[in-house]
Amino acid sequence: MANAPAKREVFTWKAIHEELLLQEVLLLEPFQYRQGSKERGATWTKIAENLSEMGMKASQRSVREKFEKILKDFKQKEAMEERASGIDVDYTERDRAMVDILERMSECEMTLESNKEKENKEKGTAEEMRKKAMESFGETRRRHSEENEELVTPERKRRRNSDVMEVLKGSLEMKKKEQEQARELRERELNLMDNQLRRQEEFTRSMMEQQQQFQQQQQAVTMSILNTLAEITKNLKN
Repeated sequence: MANAPAKREVFTWKAIHEELLLQEVLLLEPFQYRQGSKERGATWTKIAENLSEMGMKASQRSVREKFEKILKDFKQKEAMEERASGIDVDYTERDRAMVDILERMSECEMTLESNKEKENKEKGTAEEMRKKAMESFGETRRRHSEENEELVTPERKRRRNSDVMEVLKGSLEMKKKEQEQARELRERELNLMDNQLRRQEEFTRSMMEQQQQFQQQQQAVTMSILNTLAEITKNLKN
């Protein structure tokens, strides 16, 4: 009799798993990269790998879809609480993590949009400078073509060389400006990443302290129950 195929084990998300997922999302911030970019996909893959190292069966797709569901549910919960008047909102640690994530998502979205507008503006400026340089160069060539029938004097030769040098100088200045702008943008990105890392370290430390306090409370409750049971058993024997 042939052996029945083994059933694939289905991973069940629990509250602690979701908290760990939100912690990784807040730490690595996949939303700091454009939607559909290789960088965002690589960040989700890194999150899945980190969770797998903690014993969870996670893939890039599963963690991304799970986060999207948590985000959707949280937004629906927020909308319901806004419509309900006179009700105090009791935020859990997970809710506070989602608030932080939404704030960072909004900030990153604004940064991405600002960078996109700046890139388009710089691209348009560079294209306009190239166009002017080519027009200047074309005008110089036409003027030289008209002068081909005339005697090329040393003075005209010096003037022609000067025109070419001006075109080259303008191109070099434009390239230098683009490099400086790229360096400034990279410095701002590094400063932002440094600030984000410090915030994530503080969040991680807070989460670890809370988990440790919870474990200590659980141990105290367990010991109290065991002591009570031992006392009851002793009384029954007597």
